[in-house]
Amino acid sequence: MSSFPAHNFGQSEKSLFSPQEIARLMESEYRRSLRYGYGLSLCLLGIDRLESLHDLYGVDSRTRIVEAVVTMLRSSTRASDALGTLRGERLLMLFPHSTRPACQAVARRLLAGCRELEFRGDGRDLRASLSIGIAQRASEGGLAALAAQAERALAAAQEAGGNRFVEFEELPASSEPARF
Repeated sequence: MSSFPAHNFGQSEKSLFSPQEIARLMESEYRRSLRYGYGLSLCLLGIDRLESLHDLYGVDSRTRIVEAVVTMLRSSTRASDALGTLRGERLLMLFPHSTRPACQAVARRLLAGCRELEFRGDGRDLRASLSIGIAQRASEGGLAALAAQAERALAAAQEAGGNRFVEFEELPASSEPARF
């Protein structure tokens, strides 16, 4: 179960959409983007080494880091962007009416904003960083495919050491490996 505060947006400025609420919102926004032909970007975010920080510096440090990151995410994005929590200690951001370059710019801003956050734990200065996986809505594939693409991009960002964003990109048919 996630330790992120999962409440309706209207209840608190620091609360996040729950997994169920963000799923409904994603479905609605995805359909609307198809109907009206506007861009839609989906970002999955993970706070790097969050479990290690919890183990080393306790629950209080982890809670302060999560709250500070959520506050930074809110202040760095538009009011029309949706922020929710998922299982597995991940956050999801949905950016309606966004282009690929705009989403990349937001990802860079979020990474930089997280690097500027400072924490103290057990008498030490702590830093947090993010891993971000980005996927753009295509005309085909559906919402499940979009979420799976963002999931793969997040995994690639984490496997590369975190503190970065990775964008999902389909391999062109011509670059598929030859089969013997």
